[in-house]
Amino acid sequence: MTNIPKIKPGFLTGRHPLCLLVFFVSVICISMFSGSPMVLAVSLLFSLATLAKLKGIRGMFRFLRLMLVFAFLTAVINPLFNHRGRTIIARFKNGQPLTLEACFYGLYAAMILISVLTWFSCFNHCFDTDKLLYIFGRLSPRLSLMLSMALRFVPEFTAKAKEISKMQRMLSGNRKGFVIKIKNGVAVFGALLTWVLESSVTRSESMRMRGYGVTKRKMYSIYKWESEDTVFTTLVLISTTIYIVLLSEGSFKFWFDPYIYGNISSPGAILGYIILALLMCLPLIFDNRLTGRRIKEYV
Repeated sequence: MTNIPKIKPGFLTGRHPLCLLVFFVSVICISMFSGSPMVLAVSLLFSLATLAKLKGIRGMFRFLRLMLVFAFLTAVINPLFNHRGRTIIARFKNGQPLTLEACFYGLYAAMILISVLTWFSCFNHCFDTDKLLYIFGRLSPRLSLMLSMALRFVPEFTAKAKEISKMQRMLSGNRKGFVIKIKNGVAVFGALLTWVLESSVTRSESMRMRGYGVTKRKMYSIYKWESEDTVFTTLVLISTTIYIVLLSEGSFKFWFDPYIYGNISSPGAILGYIILALLMCLPLIFDNRLTGRRIKEYV
């Protein structure tokens, strides 16, 4: 008789997979298609706050340090190829203008990049293989199987490559040199390729012997939808609906050409910022009310 221990509740990881999916799809789509720098500023602020809660302050700064490099490149490259705008700051040697609007749009694109990738980092932290299989398994069992095998293959392949590489270095006597490295690399690649083929055949034979594909699959779920998930999802849907209504009414219109101007201080825009702030800080609000992962116990 074996007892499955309960997993300690963690930030956001205890939510139901569908509940999490609704939230992340909402905030990522808003960040990608907002069209307003102020909306992006709100999204960026709360995405970094959520990431800091998930991975800690140091983890957030490590991620942000890497993202700033890509954001800097995006902000710098855009004015080199985009010359729209009428506020000319300087001119390049070829006569093309460097405009304030192009520089500002480069910063806007950099904000989109950081915000979206930060939310995706939070998504990756909250969604493990079981949750992905739970979501996609009912829609497409074959897709979920391929996804689970792919997610498992990458770390398994990396660990096997390190193991074979260590053994190859021992066989070569730790000899150094360019030619030796090439020979070792070819040997490691050949061994890895053989291992991949053999493991694929073994796995397919195992699936066939277990009767995969003979009858319709039955889905087993370790997750249970609870009242907190209902409240969380309802608040996300209501906030997103209000934002979409305000967006359709033009509350967040912003232009970068020919001049920088937009609707950023109207009552509708201010209401939208408040709604977005409430939407994106919902995980922080629910931090003290996590229910943990729903795992059934067997005796």
